[in-house]
Amino acid sequence: AVIPAYNRGKYIARAIESVLSQTVKDFEIIVVDDHSTDNTFLVAEKFAEEHPEVRVFRQSEDCHGAQAARNRGWHEARGEWITFLDSDDTWTPDHLEMLSGMLSLFGWDEHIIVYTDGYKSGWESGNELGARLSSRHTYLELLDAYGPMFQGLVVSKQALYEAGGLDEFTPSYQEWDAGLVLGKKCRLVHLRKPSFTYYNHSDATISKDGARDVAGLVYRLEKYQADIQSEYGRAGVYKAQRLILEHCLIYELREEFKRYYRRFYNRDFKDVCAALADRLKEWHSISLCG
Repeated sequence: AVIPAYNRGKYIARAIESVLSQTVKDFEIIVVDDHSTDNTFLVAEKFAEEHPEVRVFRQSEDCHGAQAARNRGWHEARGEWITFLDSDDTWTPDHLEMLSGMLSLFGWDEHIIVYTDGYKSGWESGNELGARLSSRHTYLELLDAYGPMFQGLVVSKQALYEAGGLDEFTPSYQEWDAGLVLGKKCRLVHLRKPSFTYYNHSDATISKDGARDVAGLVYRLEKYQADIQSEYGRAGVYKAQRLILEHCLIYELREEFKRYYRRFYNRDFKDVCAALADRLKEWHSISLCG
């Protein structure tokens, strides 16, 4: 398991212990500390002293970001199959057993990625989460829909090499981008059973940073717009643009909303965004012209 960590001293022991409790014991735990300012590194080091399967690495000050930490982790891995776990989440005890069982059914094909669903803890709505993909045209589907989460997937090191690793410039929606990057090379197989828990807590995370959330959606659109338009036409592009504006509204990012509305505006797009009219009335002081 590759576990990127930044200031997760309160939670990382729980994450590591969930891996150590697996029913399958043939694994390694690679913690990559992204230059934390709390005791994250010390907590992880204590586990490494007591458990030979745990190794801990620390990023330099100029090498920030969860994707960079994940890339460091899978490069350091000794095994040929890579799993990921966020430092504040946990696996169920049978997580690795479930993944390895599915991989064995596919002959341990290096271009098969297996992913599971997960439980949600501390969130306002729903108890489970998961991406419903057909697994036959994964990349094309992911251009239009969210993908699996890191906590639930297993991918070969070979596939990561072929994909050029994870994109370290992605501001947010890093799982979504990883699915797209890997979906060009691999077939994703969905095991519809929850095997991890995704926790919501008060500490800062990418998913709670509105500006980074929107920046990630913009980055995705700019990176994949040609493929989105090729597969889904202008309607697909409008859908991605509308998602950006909706998230500006959700996070009350007025300046960002104005900037992207003006960038995206055209006659057809105005019709596509009709559903935003009620929220726009609440922002009657915003001038969208000029």
